[in-house]
Amino acid sequence: MMVVMYILGTSFLVAPGIEARQDIWLAYLLSLALSVILACVFARMMSHMPDKDFFAILESLLGRPLAVIFMVLMSIYLFQHYSYVLRHFSEYINVAGLPGTPVYFSLISMGLLSALAVYLGIGVLGKWSQWFLLIVAVFIVFAALLLTQNMKLDNLRPALENGFAPVAKGAFSLISFPFGQIVAFLFILPPMEKRRGPYRVFIIGLLLGGALLFISSIANVLVLGVKSVSRLYYPSYSTLAIIRMGNFIQRLEMIATTIFMVTVFLKATVLLMGLMRSLASIFRLDRYGFILIPVVLLGVNYGFNAYEGNLQHHTGIVEYVPYFTTFYQIIVPFVIFLLLEWRMALRKRQNRQYAAGLGKGGQ
Repeated sequence: MMVVMYILGTSFLVAPGIEARQDIWLAYLLSLALSVILACVFARMMSHMPDKDFFAILESLLGRPLAVIFMVLMSIYLFQHYSYVLRHFSEYINVAGLPGTPVYFSLISMGLLSALAVYLGIGVLGKWSQWFLLIVAVFIVFAALLLTQNMKLDNLRPALENGFAPVAKGAFSLISFPFGQIVAFLFILPPMEKRRGPYRVFIIGLLLGGALLFISSIANVLVLGVKSVSRLYYPSYSTLAIIRMGNFIQRLEMIATTIFMVTVFLKATVLLMGLMRSLASIFRLDRYGFILIPVVLLGVNYGFNAYEGNLQHHTGIVEYVPYFTTFYQIIVPFVIFLLLEWRMALRKRQNRQYAAGLGKGGQ
């Protein structure tokens, strides 16, 4: 269930895929279908050797030099992504939560919390996410039901008014952010006894997370309209502020802020955990606790200097991040996938030849 929370982190309050405009629903369906294929690729790489984690699989099938090259590349991605998540959290707190709060304060707070979670381990984080996922899922569905009276189906019409190009652009945006980002789980999942285990983790998590994000994004468009959603930094925050049911149910955007903080915390922790495990594998460290805080502080510093402000941050996410992340989320994993398949097929053929040779020798 960590995958579900991870997908919602940093994407719950924004509207990924709005490039498709009123065809955003079609962009979601297309991106989820393509992302399931990507998830199967990730799961396939994890299932080659159920008794080993991803790092051990890479070294066993590709050899240490090539495995280290791939781990260095992915460590760069994990570090940058971790820094961007911290900055995203800080910008939201500064804009919607506590205006005027120093950026460094929010960055360091979330950085230290993620470091503590990494220190406690994936077991604690997994159990924690199970409880909070139920609360998050119920809130998203409940809020969407309360918003039905404010929804206008005309905001999703006409379909394919500008052709298929906006749908393709929106689907590409959704694959890069957030669906393709589940590649980070390759670096934190422990060895699984059954080969089907990774498939359940990636595919079920992707579909559930995609469904909740779909509900949130479609509700934003139905209530606010395409133009308003495109203009706002955090459309979900504005959408939930509309809900009023007497003096009993109102100000649900405050709950949305809490959910945003919780999901961002989990996303930052997953990325930091994957980064630390990757660095430990590269440098052959038995324990990585002594470099945890220095890496967090480097991430905080990078996140602080990456963008000058919220406008530049938002522009970077929309215009540049999809192309940057495609290399790390699709191209590099796909190259690893092909190499692993080739090496696995070669090893099976050698085993068959060896077994055939033993059979002939016995005769």
